[in-house]
Amino acid sequence: MKFLIFVILIITLLTVDQPQINQMRVYLATLIGQAAESEYSRGKVSKRIYDEISTQFDSFKPNEEDYVKEITKSSRELMAFYGTYCQNGEFNPKISAYNLRFVCSKVDEQFTDLENEIIRQRK
Repeated sequence: MKFLIFVILIITLLTVDQPQINQMRVYLATLIGQAAESEYSRGKVSKRIYDEISTQFDSFKPNEEDYVKEITKSSRELMAFYGTYCQNGEFNPKISAYNLRFVCSKVDEQFTDLENEIIRQRK
């Protein structure tokens, strides 16, 4: 019963045309929009993967760090890298085998999120 009263109250507040209520409604809609935008912003997963990899940069050479920074600029580039060097196992002359396995493991941990982000970008 309390839930039903709450729903009726919310519907009433959404349909009332009062300046104070309209101001609250706009504020809440803006807040929800900003939260959704930050959650699904482009490149968020690739940045998160880069942040995880960068914690181990002490074992990377400077040119390997630059290469990782380059491939993690976008989700599509990171997915292409993953497909070529992690899944297909092709030789990568720009990064050592140990660091390549490390990068692949970090991408593999976030693979579902990375794939979902690419799908969202297509829309």
